[in-house]
Formats: sequence, C-alpha cells, structure tokens
Amino acid sequence: MKKYILAFVFIVFLLVPFYPYQETYYKDGGTKLYTSYLYQYIKFNTLEGCTEAVLSWYPQNNKSYDDYWQQVCKKNHPQATKVTYSNLVDKKSQDFVKNVLAKYEVAEKNIEDFFYYVDYFNKAVKNEGLVSSDFVELKNTSRDGGYPLYLEKLEQYNLDFMGTNCRISSFSLLRDLIDVKDENPVTEEDRVLMFDNGAVENFPKPIFSDTDKKKFVAFFRGIPTPRTKDQAVHVKTMKDYWKKHQISFKTPKGMSLVMLINHDDLDDVLFVGHVGVLLKSDGKYLFLEKLSFDLPYQAILFNKKSQVKDYFMKKYGDMVSEETAKPFLMENDELFD
Repeated sequence: MKKYILAFVFIVFLLVPFYPYQETYYKDGGTKLYTSYLYQYIKFNTLEGCTEAVLSWYPQNNKSYDDYWQQVCKKNHPQATKVTYSNLVDKKSQDFVKNVLAKYEVAEKNIEDFFYYVDYFNKAVKNEGLVSSDFVELKNTSRDGGYPLYLEKLEQYNLDFMGTNCRISSFSLLRDLIDVKDENPVTEEDRVLMFDNGAVENFPKPIFSDTDKKKFVAFFRGIPTPRTKDQAVHVKTMKDYWKKHQISFKTPKGMSLVMLINHDDLDDVLFVGHVGVLLKSDGKYLFLEKLSFDLPYQAILFNKKSQVKDYFMKKYGDMVSEETAKPFLMENDELFD
C-alpha cells in the first residue's frame, strides 16, 4: 500500500509544474491564456485577426494577452485589427451608422424608427455599462455581452413595454426590403413570437402598420420541421416555406439579413433565434443587432465576413439538444457563406 501511495505522490509531484494554475479567458472563451510554473500557452481565434498558438517555456515574466497579441498577431498579420463595437450612445457613432444605411437607400423613416428605440433603451438604462463614445474593442462575446442587469431599470422606465429584440429591430430597418405575398392566419407555431407580438402591441411610439405586423409574423413564425439532426433537411424546410409563402429579399448587394436558425424539439419547429443586419462598408462589415429585450443595441465592425459567422457560433452555437440539429446561419435565403 505504501508503495502505491509513494507512486501517486511522485506522479502528482511531476504533474504539478505542468498544471495551469491560472486560466484567463478572452472573447468569452474564444481565446484562452494558460499559465503554469513551466509554460504559458495561448490560442487565438479569428476575431483577433489570426489563429496562431504560442507555447512559451520557462517564462521569466508572465506575459499578458496584449503582449502576445502584439508579438504574434500584429507581427504576423500587420493588417490585423481587433473587432470593435458601439452601443450608439453618441452622435458620432450614430451618424456613421445612419450614413451607411442611407448609402444602401434604407427608408429614412425606417432609420428614424430604429434610432428612436436605440435612444429609448439607452435613456432607460441611463447609459450604464454602455460604450460612451465611438467604437471600442469587443472583448466579450458571451450571450449577455457582460452587461449589467437592466430589467429593473426598464420596468421602472415603462412597466407596460418590455422593449425591442433582435427580430423587431432588424425588421424595423428592412421591412420594405422583405416581400411576403402569402400571409398565413395565426397558427400554433406563432407561439415563438408571443413576446415579440406583445412588445409590438405596446410600442410607446407605434412604428409598424397592420401590414407590417402581418408580414412580421409570417416571416418570423416557427416553421414545422421533422425531428432530425440533419441540417440539410432543415435548410430545405426553410427554403420550401419561403417559396410557398412567396417570401423574398430585395436587399441591395452588400446588405443582408443574417439569421441564426434554431431547432426547437418541444414544438418541432425552426425559428430565428437571433438576427441582425449586415452591411459592407469601406472594406469592413457593419453588423447591427439588438441582443435581447433587456440588453442593448450593438453596432459591430468586423474586418472579415467570416468573423460574422465566428461571432454567431461562439455566442449561440451551443444551443442544441441531443435530438436537435445544431444552429445554422442564413444570409437572406441562402446558407451563410
């Protein structure tokens, strides 16, 4: 018995120097920096502009994330720039986004309506935890973005209005650029929009016409689908639904609606779990989103289109059960390329 104990102690003694006593997470786990007594190891993801990994043995002085980013990403990828974002609090960031939208000939009323509710949210939460001006580095890609809890502030501001979400905000911008010829009557699958419809009916400032409301429901309602993990089946289901109801997109080149499609095994439906508007601008990609009813608006500047998919999947890619397909990304009516 004593022999086994000594062997165990010896193994532990050997392993301790290798065990990372510190794990620092960046980009909500997208990049991890491990530190042990013998080494440091970091693996970057594409949101930093590179995918290099660095293993440093016997570091005399432990380096930080920024040290490694400068040493590896900046050196090997001189054009690499970090992803930045804004909460559209200040005039400069708002004017930038308004000008990009105007270049794509988004209706002036739609832009005004969108920013009315941007200002509404920011005022309700008193800009707490928001980027005060311009665009800054995006450091948190968790589902809640690392923001404070705003629910109490929002209820104090207006108890009857729960706010807007990703679907409402995106549709407010692109409602003129999405055609829906065949609108179904209310169905069981519309339960996924219960809170959306409640918010629309309680707008402090109504922005949707009756036609808009019907189009909104027809576009975002749950779509019945087989219970299978085969994504190809679900993509076909989406496309067949859009074809049957004559849903089409009229967005100009460089502008699109990007949707994360989730598979719900409770009702066996597909639904748009998250959505935002993507616009190409000066070699970058501007993504506009509202994180959720009780979370802020974000305008994100990506350097490459592939980073958009990376962002979605890091944030929502784990929303899957044993019987459902993994979420997939659509850009308008095609799989995100």
